[in-house]
Amino acid sequence: MRKHIERIKVKTHNFLRWTEKYTKTDMVYLAKSTFWINSNTVVVSIFSFLLYIAFSRFLPKENYGTYQFILSIGSIIGAFTLTGMNTAITQAVARGLEGSFKKSILIQLKYGTIPFLVSVGISTYYFLNNNWQIALGILIVGILTPLINTFNTFLAFLNGKKNFESYFYTYQILNFTYYPILIVSLTITKNPVILIFVNLISNFIANLIAYSIVIKKYQPNNLEDPETISYGKHLSLANFISTAILQLDNILVFHYLGATKLAIYAFATNIPDRVYGLIKSVQVIALPKLSSHSQGDDKVHLIKKSFIFFIASLTITIIYIVLAKPIYNLFFPQYNSSILYSQIYMLMLSLISLYILPMTNVSATMEKEKNYIFSILSPSISIVVMILMINLFGIIGLIVARGISNIFNIIISYYLMFKKSR
Repeated sequence: MRKHIERIKVKTHNFLRWTEKYTKTDMVYLAKSTFWINSNTVVVSIFSFLLYIAFSRFLPKENYGTYQFILSIGSIIGAFTLTGMNTAITQAVARGLEGSFKKSILIQLKYGTIPFLVSVGISTYYFLNNNWQIALGILIVGILTPLINTFNTFLAFLNGKKNFESYFYTYQILNFTYYPILIVSLTITKNPVILIFVNLISNFIANLIAYSIVIKKYQPNNLEDPETISYGKHLSLANFISTAILQLDNILVFHYLGATKLAIYAFATNIPDRVYGLIKSVQVIALPKLSSHSQGDDKVHLIKKSFIFFIASLTITIIYIVLAKPIYNLFFPQYNSSILYSQIYMLMLSLISLYILPMTNVSATMEKEKNYIFSILSPSISIVVMILMINLFGIIGLIVARGISNIFNIIISYYLMFKKSR
């Protein structure tokens, strides 16, 4: 039996190597890495699906809308952390310079005081306006988000080492801590502030445990790249606007349409965003591979891969559009009004596959100017388009705005990829 399995492995390996002359891609690396990354995405998707069912069954729409709004404000607060450090650490570790990983933790903890102070300011505003619930929730976010974003750097370390199997198993500490605790909490309380606390404290504890395990197991060397921390700060600054508006759509819906409409919109986007996690996995896999090459991948081949990637994403999108109605009718009957929004939203997301590889190529080359251009232009366009469209057409306008923004991102990313450096 064992010999038979080994024979299959050899044949599969040889077949993948044979296909490389057509795909111009390291297919063995791709097969191994995508298996573990996508396996984790599947596990997360299953847990998330169960969580959404719990939210739909146990939490009133208005409470869920408030819960989502506080988390969205948290994304703005999170923008003040060193969000670009993980990318910089992945690149350094991919080149064997693991000392930067340990150093980055202290730097991130130090800079964590900034988002905390920001949260105090925002929390004070809501408290003075007699909304103690949101005020308290935002304060909790400000305390725990910097700690979560610091200790989850262990994922960047494992990514840089291209150890996706270890990445998968270590990530399960997060999955099997966070989701069960939050699901059980939903059966006990309907208070969005308590749920926010449970969400973040369980996330923090799981990340801290996983970080400790990685440090003990791998014992990173002391070799450092003097540019890594600086580059991580530059990426964080460049990513500030885009990170801050990551959930601007939720904030706009809450502000213009109210908590109940936000709950409907959130349930329209939840499943497509999880499917989008499969698309994001390509970026996770590609970054260390491109970082280990001085000039990145061949740009023409990246265009071909992006087109193939888009066709695959579009296929998944069509399948989802067909299955969306029976899925909602069976599992989320309280949110049938989200179905059409969800189908259109999924179609808008499929456009991301056309620019994710070009922008990963730009990040891998560590060209700060190009990263700044994308990170300023992309969110600026998104802000203008989203505010305009939600005022004109409500939720459907906001969803279409996502597609318009993605089209602009495609244009900008390809321009930057071919733009010659100074």
